Amino acid sequence: MSKLRKTIKAKIHHLTGIKKEILLREYDRFQEICREVSDAVDWDFLPDKPYNMFKAPDRYSSYVWGAIRTISKKKQFAKIGKQPLYLRNDTFKIVENENRIAKHWLRLPTKERHGGIWLPLIIPAKYERLLENKICDSKITRDRKGNWYVHITIEKEVEDFQIPQNPQILAIDLGEKRIATSVEYANGSVSNPRFYGRNVRGVRRHYAWLRKRLGNKKLLRVINQVGQTEKRKVNDTLHKISRAIVENAKQLDNPVIVLGDLKGIRQNAKGKGKRFSRIVSNMPYYKLTQFITYKAEWENIPVIKIDERGTSSHCHVCGQKGTRSKQSVFNCGCGLRDYNADLNGAINIAVRGFAGISGETGLTGSAHNFGGSK
Repeated sequence: MSKLRKTIKAKIHHLTGIKKEILLREYDRFQEICREVSDAVDWDFLPDKPYNMFKAPDRYSSYVWGAIRTISKKKQFAKIGKQPLYLRNDTFKIVENENRIAKHWLRLPTKERHGGIWLPLIIPAKYERLLENKICDSKITRDRKGNWYVHITIEKEVEDFQIPQNPQILAIDLGEKRIATSVEYANGSVSNPRFYGRNVRGVRRHYAWLRKRLGNKKLLRVINQVGQTEKRKVNDTLHKISRAIVENAKQLDNPVIVLGDLKGIRQNAKGKGKRFSRIVSNMPYYKLTQFITYKAEWENIPVIKIDERGTSSHCHVCGQKGTRSKQSVFNCGCGLRDYNADLNGAINIAVRGFAGISGETGLTGSAHNFGGSK
């Protein structure tokens, strides 16, 4: 058995004036503790009970403990910024008590009111069943518009994965134009190609241009803000792509997701021009594979990685090395013309993944020809 964690983002809404004031004060107190911890603690010589250094009558002890834990993970203590309000799992709880205001409520511990205060939550219906699992340490954040959110961390135990008999494979190829291309493979045939994330490249390119313009004007603070916006947009897209891929896998019988091993992907871009190398270097391939892997494991779907060398340069029909008239188009002497290069790579990954599972080797074997450019 192994343990997996997942985070649910729930909005805190319909706060009364008093609850809003208490929540804000607790949040501000936590920032104050974080700053004190950052300034005062010598991390090479921590005392046995460092929270005694920062205790105060108006401070909830778990917040002091949470601040020490939060700051101890920071690499650069001088610029800690705003930190999420830390909720230790034994000090808060979430209950279902549906009324006209909310279905779920969170009890926030506070020194200002015995028993804490109850905060109404909006939890998406698709995540409600996750609350049946163990709730771990969580955190509360506040955005620039003043909205409050609680990030609930869920933990569950899953059985160690076994490759099923007669698996249906969902193979993923990571590309330059579209960040992911998937195909299904079963009984020697390939079906249902899907293409994801064409906008990721556009987002990266736009913000690279914007940072260059801001750099020329020496607006370093704005560059940092822009970088955070880019990160949020890209992460949101990657979460949607990985969720769609795993949902697709759940529809298969005995599903197995096969990914190409990313080792050397950036070195392989060398020698193909400065522009192509820059695009590959800026694409968040590793993060996408992480998102796919943990979402699949949460659903008890095995994920295997294979050596993808040759999968993008060889023909899925005959196995011979082909050519590219341009980066997105694959051609082969066997008659395969103007074929989508990412789709060709995904099919090869599927065939190689199945061969690895079944104990066979090589890229040989006929795969369905979808024909033409996709």
